[in-house]
Amino acid sequence: MRFSTQATLFSITSLSLAAQASPMRRDDPHRADFRIWSETGCGQNGSNEGNLGVWTINESQTNQCQPTFNAQVVKGIFLNDIQTDNQTTCTMYAYTEENCGGVAQVVSVKECANVPDGDASFVSFNVECNAPVLE
Repeated sequence: MRFSTQATLFSITSLSLAAQASPMRRDDPHRADFRIWSETGCGQNGSNEGNLGVWTINESQTNQCQPTFNAQVVKGIFLNDIQTDNQTTCTMYAYTEENCGGVAQVVSVKECANVPDGDASFVSFNVECNAPVLE
């Protein structure tokens, strides 16, 4: 009898944990991820030199200036992916001036965006996402 009760409790606990592990809708969905580089070219010569790491942008971080890359020198940005669907279109912009000032440079998917002037650095960015206008 005791074994039966323990087995039943184990089964209920297992089912409860399995139900919690099932896929859930995210409250803050992924929108983009990119890698930043301290050198132009984004490591396209096969070297990982200058790789400063990956950024991930969630919906709550879109449509607002990100005032820093948390790096001293950013010369290249490689946009790995940006989420676009029939409800949302996103575009990434990089700036060589603080607070997303000056001319915006569009960062395209699967391409390296290099600073326009070799002496400059990217210092801020923005991922803009817009829902389509329904008529």
